[in-house]
Amino acid sequence: MIRLGCWSDGCYLSAGHKPGGCSTAERKTLAGAEVAKYPKTPKLKMDYIIEQKTICDRYGSPFFESPLHLKVGMSENTIGTALPIHGLRHKMEGDTTGWYIWAGEYSSDSDFFKPVHVKHLIDRCPQVLNYLGLAPGWRFLIALDYEDVWQDLSLLNTD
Repeated sequence: MIRLGCWSDGCYLSAGHKPGGCSTAERKTLAGAEVAKYPKTPKLKMDYIIEQKTICDRYGSPFFESPLHLKVGMSENTIGTALPIHGLRHKMEGDTTGWYIWAGEYSSDSDFFKPVHVKHLIDRCPQVLNYLGLAPGWRFLIALDYEDVWQDLSLLNTD
C-alpha cells in the first residue's frame, strides 16, 4: 500500500495552472461547474453522510466512514470533464481511507494517483462523496445519468 502525502493545496483544475496559481474562488467556480452536472451532489457534511448511508443500504454494503482528515488516491484527470469516474476501496491503512479514484482509463504508472484529503473533495470532486461510505472491498462507476456499485472481495487481498 502506498503512503500518501497531501496533493491538495495547489491548483490542478486545468493544465494551464501551476500549483497555487488559482485563487480559492476560481477553484470553487470550476468545481461548482462540475457540481451542476450532478444534481444529487451534497453540499454539507451531514447531507453526504446521509447519502452515503442511503447508497450503502441500497447496495448492501456496511457503512464505513471516510473521515475528512484522511486521504484518497486520486488521478489528476478526475477534476474536469473526464468520465466515467471509477472508485475502488482497499482496506484503510495509516492516514488513508483505502479509496483510489480515477476518471477515464486506468494507468499503472507509479505517479497516476496523487494524495488528496477527503475534505478537499468537497470542492474538487464532490460527485464522488456519496460513495465514500462504501466499505473496503467495494467499487463504484459513475457518469452522467449512470451509476453502478458492486462488491469486489479481491480488493481485500492486498498482501
